[in-house]
Amino acid sequence: MEHRCVSHVPLFNHLPEGEQDRIESLVHRRNFKKGETIYSPGDEPVLIIVATGKLKVYQLSDSGREQLLRLVAPGEYVGQNALFGAVNGNVYVDALEDTLTCTLRQSDFKNLLLKEPTLAIRILEINARIAADLEKQSRFLLMEDVETRLATYLLDLSGGGDRDSFTVPMKWKDLAAYLGTTAETLSRKLKKLEEDGIIRRKGRKVDILDRNGLEARAN
Repeated sequence: MEHRCVSHVPLFNHLPEGEQDRIESLVHRRNFKKGETIYSPGDEPVLIIVATGKLKVYQLSDSGREQLLRLVAPGEYVGQNALFGAVNGNVYVDALEDTLTCTLRQSDFKNLLLKEPTLAIRILEINARIAADLEKQSRFLLMEDVETRLATYLLDLSGGGDRDSFTVPMKWKDLAAYLGTTAETLSRKLKKLEEDGIIRRKGRKVDILDRNGLEARAN
């Protein structure tokens, strides 16, 4: 986190290091005490990355009741969409403990994109890929059975039949969250696919041994 905060944000971590450094130069680091409000409605839109500590993101109901939206841990962030103008006008961000944040203001980000049109195009392409991946994830979550989600995900990674060997691009616990299940359930489903001779695993490398069998599980 000390070197480059923006490398923790999917929107930026696929950029070349030089372009990440240009964005990082706009980041402001600031310490907050436990209980301090970091962001409230009416403030300039910002991307907030947590270096150390923890944040809570919440909104207030009409009656003033606090509704927790999420907790933000070190290496996580809130406000990415705000950089593009999609701002929730009822969101508050408070420090749950002493916290060091890295903040990127929307105005600084926009000015950089105006000066660097090539960078702007690259970021728009990345943002489009992220949106497409979210649509794909939504499709997985609509499937009732975890085994069906897993089999469909593995088939997608195989490029629709172009390759029988590939590497899962995230940790297994992150894949479990992505597929809307627990790490324990995912582990059981993977073990079952291996016991049935459908796949073979070594670390995050997967070999499809029985494509017809995997397609049957997906359907």
